[in-house]
Amino acid sequence: MSAHRLPRTVSPDHYDLTFTLDIGESSFAGEERAQIQVHEPTASLVLNAVDLDILEAELTAEDGTVLAGRPEIDTEDEQLTINLDGTADAGTHTLHLTFAGRFSEKLQGIYRSSFTGEDGGRQALAATQFEPADARRAFPCWDEPDLKATFAVTLIFDEALSAISNSEVAEVADLGNGRTQVRFEPTMCMSSYLVAFVVGPMETTEAVDVDGVPLRVACVPGKLDLSGFSLEIGAHSLRYFSRYFGVPYPAGKLDLIALPDFAMGAMENLGAVTFRETLLLVDPDRATRSELERVADVVAHELAHMWFGDLVTMRWWDDLWLNEAFASWAATWASVNATEFTDAWATYLAASEMSGYQQDMGPASHPIRGNVPDVAQAMANFDAITYVKGQAVLRQLVATVGEEAFVEGLRAYFRDHAWGNTRLADLMTAVGAAAGRDLTDWTSAWFDRAGTDTLTLVHGEVQAAGPRGEEPREHHLAVGAFRVAGDGLERVGTAYVDTSGARTPVPDLPTADLYLVNDEDLTFAAVRTDERSLRTMLERAGSLPDPLARAMAVSTAWDMLVKGELSTDEVLGCVLGVLGTERSPGVVEPFLALALRAAEQWTRPAAVPAQLERLATRAAALATEREHRVPALRTLAA
Repeated sequence: MSAHRLPRTVSPDHYDLTFTLDIGESSFAGEERAQIQVHEPTASLVLNAVDLDILEAELTAEDGTVLAGRPEIDTEDEQLTINLDGTADAGTHTLHLTFAGRFSEKLQGIYRSSFTGEDGGRQALAATQFEPADARRAFPCWDEPDLKATFAVTLIFDEALSAISNSEVAEVADLGNGRTQVRFEPTMCMSSYLVAFVVGPMETTEAVDVDGVPLRVACVPGKLDLSGFSLEIGAHSLRYFSRYFGVPYPAGKLDLIALPDFAMGAMENLGAVTFRETLLLVDPDRATRSELERVADVVAHELAHMWFGDLVTMRWWDDLWLNEAFASWAATWASVNATEFTDAWATYLAASEMSGYQQDMGPASHPIRGNVPDVAQAMANFDAITYVKGQAVLRQLVATVGEEAFVEGLRAYFRDHAWGNTRLADLMTAVGAAAGRDLTDWTSAWFDRAGTDTLTLVHGEVQAAGPRGEEPREHHLAVGAFRVAGDGLERVGTAYVDTSGARTPVPDLPTADLYLVNDEDLTFAAVRTDERSLRTMLERAGSLPDPLARAMAVSTAWDMLVKGELSTDEVLGCVLGVLGTERSPGVVEPFLALALRAAEQWTRPAAVPAQLERLATRAAALATEREHRVPALRTLAA
């Protein structure tokens, strides 16, 4: 274990936390009573704290023995050592601390968010953001994901304001002198980075009952009329995931909270999910379908975290993909299977997956299971490899073992590890057992190796090459055959292939004008194509019969541009061919951005200005279109 990690001499069971907040002064005072287990006799306790003034510290044993503590903070390692005036024996103890601090100015820990009120004046609220390791800025704690505990939060604040935290309100008391105290019920056992609260002039919708779970949207005054779409998506996602995963939602209530200032897109705090306002509040009468799809994706992603991350949590940040890749996969999966956003995989490929290819083929590539020796490196793993490539590999895992086995393994994984912490092997063991397959080699190839394989169809066989001369991985992919029919293309066959080395025959494909390797984007790989297919693809990509195939064609052209095998002009022509007729909004906007990026970053052939003019015309036309209706959610099967 790294010297920067906490020793395992002590672990927490429960925290009682009281915060007295002064939003006007951006300061807080705190009191903590933590029930802990001392695993071996010790004269000191080591936990995490940063930017806090520790005022008092004492440890009380079950027999009532009290040991005074002298606090020392190591600012470099963000650790608090409490030197006791004696030795604490093994057993249960209560650590009592008082402390004080100031709100962070970096949207981390406890911070102050300001906004313009309905009267035009400036107002403020207090909010929290603790992932990956900033709970220690709010209260002394064992701030590592596997040191789980339950948390009971009490907040004291100005009586004109309101408060939301992870769990239900247990008691509200008027303290006099214009102060209110709100005590919340204890949470389930969870990691410290999931603790959250918001205090301010918040408004909330009426609660919607979702199979016994009250669901609300909260925001600053004057914006509740923008909450309806997210409330509907939230209710749908909560119900869908509970049924699909076979495990009930693990908390008693759920609030979706829009914040004016927020460092991330959203954060999966158990029961109190926080969002950047623009990713939760939306007017369906004015938003484009792609904007609605983005909000739906983010809401579903965060609610998937209630299972992937909150109920079952990675043991350490090197397995961050167990949280983020899974939540990304689950959000897209839910969109395709249970809403009218049925083109979500094409949107993912167009909007996200190419960023994963770019990073994975460049100097910033790293394995999905990252090397994170200490928490300072944890943020570096919140990148396209973890989110995007991780999501692609999970999709391939589903295609490889079959959805039935995957879901059976997933349910066993939740059943066996609920409220606990896991590593990669735990998930793969569960899925492998359900599929009747040893996934050890597959797992190592996909999660422990960096870089992107290349797939090429040559003379009826898939030729695979690994990055940097390495052996290629196993790929499960579709090869689509398309024939020119009038002004367009029609699909005349699809073959599914599990590659088994450098060369794998593709059976039963008819003669065609275009062969599209990885047609359904079932594997994460760069694709090359033969000259005839390439020519047809560049000329007729816009007439491919489904959005995912069109997205795959542009992805192939883009990758060949990056490798210097196509010119900017050729790629722009392919993109324009798709954009000329594309009706899938989630595909259109990423392709426009992609084409403009290509024109800016590579040498400009003479034809590029004309191509850009066509792009600008198409973009202007799309900007005026409001034809995409709000998607009605499909009724879920009982």
